[in-house]
Amino acid sequence: MHADDTNYTVVKNGVVVVSGTGPAIRVDGNRLIIRDGPQETPPLCFTRAEASRKLRHVIVCGQAGGFVTFDALRWLRDTGVAFSQLDWNGTVIIASGPRGPDQPDLRRAQALVCSGPLASSNPKRPATSACPQSLTLRISQAMASAAFGMTPLQTSAWARRRSG
Repeated sequence: MHADDTNYTVVKNGVVVVSGTGPAIRVDGNRLIIRDGPQETPPLCFTRAEASRKLRHVIVCGQAGGFVTFDALRWLRDTGVAFSQLDWNGTVIIASGPRGPDQPDLRRAQALVCSGPLASSNPKRPATSACPQSLTLRISQAMASAAFGMTPLQTSAWARRRSG
């Protein structure tokens, strides 16, 4: 966010992008407290019921100061809310999310990519190198969609330009 930006701790499409100076994500009682921006800005507070209805992903951008408590990370996991921290250049520092549905066919296909003919066809670029790039692309798309109100088509074009 920029210095003149006033969109601190706004939930947009189920995503909160936290990028102010010294952000804080913690649990107080049974509520998640997200503080971003100047001290006079009211924090964003969620009960577990509110978060399960309104919140899908918390994205923290930047590297200067701030904190996330272990209790907050556990609280997010228990309510099925994804959490990601990105560096200013879009590099994923940490990412977590709720368990998806069990899809054995998908797991088998993913295992074959890492050990099948694609993995051995180009030894300079193993198939496993696509995984972090794919994750970075998806998180960048979610961040752009939340921060700039882009459609999925606009977001994927924006993310391809950034990663290219």
